[in-house]
Amino acid sequence: MAGLLEYLDWRGDLLFTQAAFNPVDNIIFSVLAYYPFDGLCGTLGDEGDMLLYDAVDALLYQAQKNPQKFNMYYFFKDDQTNLLVAIKNSERYKQTRIAAYVNHIDTNAELQFSAVTFLPEKGRDAYIAFRGTDSSLVGWKEDFNMIFTNVIPAQEEALRYMETVTRRFKGAFYLGGHSKGGNLAVYAGAFCQTTLKKRIIRIYNNDGPGFTQKVAASTEYRDIKNRIISYIPQDSIIGLLFEHREFYVVKSGESGFLQHNPFLWQVRRGELYELDTITPQSRFVNKTLMAWLESMDYEHRQKFIGALFELLMSTNATSIPDLGADWLKNARLMIASLTQFDKETKTMLAKTFATLFDIAKNNFITGIEKKYLKKKKPFSE
Repeated sequence: MAGLLEYLDWRGDLLFTQAAFNPVDNIIFSVLAYYPFDGLCGTLGDEGDMLLYDAVDALLYQAQKNPQKFNMYYFFKDDQTNLLVAIKNSERYKQTRIAAYVNHIDTNAELQFSAVTFLPEKGRDAYIAFRGTDSSLVGWKEDFNMIFTNVIPAQEEALRYMETVTRRFKGAFYLGGHSKGGNLAVYAGAFCQTTLKKRIIRIYNNDGPGFTQKVAASTEYRDIKNRIISYIPQDSIIGLLFEHREFYVVKSGESGFLQHNPFLWQVRRGELYELDTITPQSRFVNKTLMAWLESMDYEHRQKFIGALFELLMSTNATSIPDLGADWLKNARLMIASLTQFDKETKTMLAKTFATLFDIAKNNFITGIEKKYLKKKKPFSE
């Protein structure tokens, strides 16, 4: 099956003047937003930029010199360097420049935010790409905070970033990102100034979570929803969370949570390989998780997430891979930390997990109602 790398084999010789920007280019720019462009191109506060090709050379050198440090997103594995090689060997992005790179992590503010702007060939529209959640625990904690708050710090940062970048680069532009990056793109597009909204061509949310009911029902969100294109793989979990409008289902070469990795999404020439609907497993997980969240008020959600991440932090891990590096030791540390919680917190954790298991059991027994639309048409929740 063909993916992003094969796409560059097929279309890598065609400039944007020969083959217009398409959904697969959107995926590639969204994936590139995960790469560590620190010190390579201009930041948000200066006028610098550089050719993507030159940045690729620098990144390949970093990957060769220090492979562990270069592993910015553990799901991508070897594909993260394979993509750079494929871009270097193609003509399509030869004139693309990158600018306004930002990478900001603040543990105290529970903020993980990064973005970069891609400027294709002269006269082509810019693509503002927001990074999804990296492997840091603070990044995952910020994601989970969406469960009990309408706005997280990264969304506010995304809005400020977009408004700053679009003052520098005139003309129309795309917004996009993968995972949390897709959510940030939609938020920035929805809550920016009206004059900026008019310049947005399209907003791509690539398997990113939705929003609370309050945000999804807002006038700002409704004003922009017709320009939002959401893609999810057939076993999606992340991309079905919270309130959305509609989705296009993409075929993935894997199953389960691994489908969140866009390198595994299937393409046909300049298009994503679309399917009729999501799988029964995806519906089951989504219905179970949403029913579980609805069983808790916002205060309960906040206490649960706080206690859960306090357990994770007790291991002294700073990233998701750290938790698995010595899982037995970390499990013992979490159990020891659990005994330090007061009786009320331990009871709350136990009841919350018990509720999840009960909902999952009931959904498994009763089955799930099928309510999704047909092939190559988006379906609504």
